[in-house]
Amino acid sequence: MRVSMLFYLFSVAALVHTFLLALSFARPAGLAEWLLRLLLIGLIADNATLALSGVGLGNTWYEFANVVRYGAHALFLPLLVLAGVAIAARAGCNWAKRPQAWAIALLLALTGVVYGLVTEVAGIEFIAVEFAGHERLVSADHSAPFATIVSNFLLLVIGATIWQRADWPWLFVATLVVFLINGVTAGKPWGIVAGNSAEIIFVLGWLVTLRRFPAAD
Repeated sequence: MRVSMLFYLFSVAALVHTFLLALSFARPAGLAEWLLRLLLIGLIADNATLALSGVGLGNTWYEFANVVRYGAHALFLPLLVLAGVAIAARAGCNWAKRPQAWAIALLLALTGVVYGLVTEVAGIEFIAVEFAGHERLVSADHSAPFATIVSNFLLLVIGATIWQRADWPWLFVATLVVFLINGVTAGKPWGIVAGNSAEIIFVLGWLVTLRRFPAAD
């Protein structure tokens, strides 16, 4: 197995997300908590797959693992829009308590999931790239992940309303951090490192927000 610095970085990231997943079970759970847990499972799989490239490259199982990690991103991030609406309702945002808001959020989330799975996962082809002595598989299609971009934008809007209504900026700040870092580093060889590190900040923003606005017992 080829061991590089990035092997350790991705391994640590997977362990951190595993710890955060375990931490999420310390409090009562509602829809928002369960959707965040799904995202965390996807992030664990993502970082573990990246870490294991040294033993996996060239194997069928490793290519399948990469399909799963791309699929997890396409599936779980858009669903966080629903989690955002749930937290906004807990924070006292009246708009988030209306059935129309939930219907629109569900439509947008499902549209994002379907679009992401169809355009980013279905028929995906991989190429091997190397950075800092670490080889990994990436999609041969370098199109912008529009479902992810739109989902992050919606979460920024939701975070801003929570900030305005409840004087709690941290969901907005965490989303802005991951949105800007992913945007600035897109296409850069080291972008995967910056993006995966920013995802830890993103999850921490969610966890402290869920602690501030907990689910009912």
